Amino acid sequence: MSTIYYARWLLSAEQEIIVNGALSVSGNKINAVGPRSKVPRLQGDRTVNLGDQLVLPGLINAHSHLEESVVRGIPCEENETFASWLAKKNSRIKNAAVETIMPAIRLGIRESLTNGATTIVDSSRTGNSLVVLKDEPVRAW
Repeated sequence: MSTIYYARWLLSAEQEIIVNGALSVSGNKINAVGPRSKVPRLQGDRTVNLGDQLVLPGLINAHSHLEESVVRGIPCEENETFASWLAKKNSRIKNAAVETIMPAIRLGIRESLTNGATTIVDSSRTGNSLVVLKDEPVRAW
């Protein structure tokens, strides 16, 4: 059984805009993409009409530091150098409890997904993001 998504516009992998497009999905596999009239629909398939939306391929976040989500929003003080701010930030990450870091990593992943990123390339010093990423619905390196 597949889910067929209909949208006013669909951006294909070939960078063509398809007006009144359809996308057939089974699990995490795309079966067909094209004009609504060309994408097969079988009995039992679920349909979802997205309306006047543009559907496009997932984005790739090619540079992230998910473990730094735990220190988001640490301001650089007015007379602070970048080097001292970076040292302060890295010290807070190093001293943060794993029980605090793991949910922050998960939040960073969920925010990426919400913003259209379906693939994340993460640079991690601790390896904590690897533990979280393996259980999340995102491609990751």
